[in-house]
Formats: sequence, structure tokens, C-alpha cells
Amino acid sequence: AALRLGDALFGLRLPGELLLRLGAELGSDVPLFLLGGTVLGLGRGERVFPMRPVPLEPILIAHPGLHVATPSVYKSLPQVGYPFPQACPSLGEGEAPPWRNDLTGAAIFACPALSGVRSALLDTGGEPLLCGSGSCWAARYPGIPERDAAVRILADQPGWTVWAV
Repeated sequence: AALRLGDALFGLRLPGELLLRLGAELGSDVPLFLLGGTVLGLGRGERVFPMRPVPLEPILIAHPGLHVATPSVYKSLPQVGYPFPQACPSLGEGEAPPWRNDLTGAAIFACPALSGVRSALLDTGGEPLLCGSGSCWAARYPGIPERDAAVRILADQPGWTVWAV
């Protein structure tokens, strides 16, 4: 927002590509927010390419009240191995991509309680995905009724906060 504001206030009319490069200097996720929408992010996330929008799905976000330090997750990668990223050809077609997070194994190694969170989400019929390096999880469901039932069940977990999205 600050880059766009500065560009407008000073009447610079900077090309979009330059704004994206400047944004990448500020932070890895800045180009994503400059471009918006569904994007393919490469590198550390600073190189973004627009994609067709993917379909919306009933999702919940669960925070189990755990704290996972990002450095400990990355330090765990050698113990669990780092899976080689696979291409997602479905993104070009506008289909929902397969859910995966290459840090899941390392996060569970660093914080074994995350395994129980994943199991609880699976038990409600969800397809869980760890968010970032943890500790929040997303889970998608086949329909809104299934998602809403899962929200009610999971909200009773001690220390958890659950949101329907």
C-alpha cells in the first residue's frame, strides 16, 4: 500500500514490474499483495505470476493454541528430509491445486503435538494443510454443512480457536 501511495502522491507512474521489484526488496510477500489474486510464487515468494482464480471451497482455520518457532522448523528439515517441489499444472487450468506444505514434516518433528491437530481435522472429514511453519491449520471440506459441523466439534477442543472461511 505504501508503494502504491508513494507512486500516486509523487505522480511517478512507475511500471508494475518496477513496483514488484521494489516490493521484493521490502519483503518476500509484498509482490503478492501488489499483484493480488491467485498467483504462482517462485523463489522466496518475491517472483509472482498471475494465474486463473481457483474455485472457492468451504474451509476452516484452526489455531490449536500451540506455538511453533519458525527457526526450529527449518532446523528440523535435515532430520525429516525436504521434499522436492512438484509442479502444479492444475493451476494453469483454474482447478483447485493439491494441498501441500513442504514444511509439514519438519513442523511436526519440531512440535509433535501438531500431529494430533492434523488427526483431529482428519477425524472431522477435513483435508488438513499446515499454514506456513505452524501452528495454524486450514482444512477444506466437501460442503458447507460438513465444514460447519467440523467447526462446532473442533471449537470444543481446549485452547483452540476455529474460524469458518
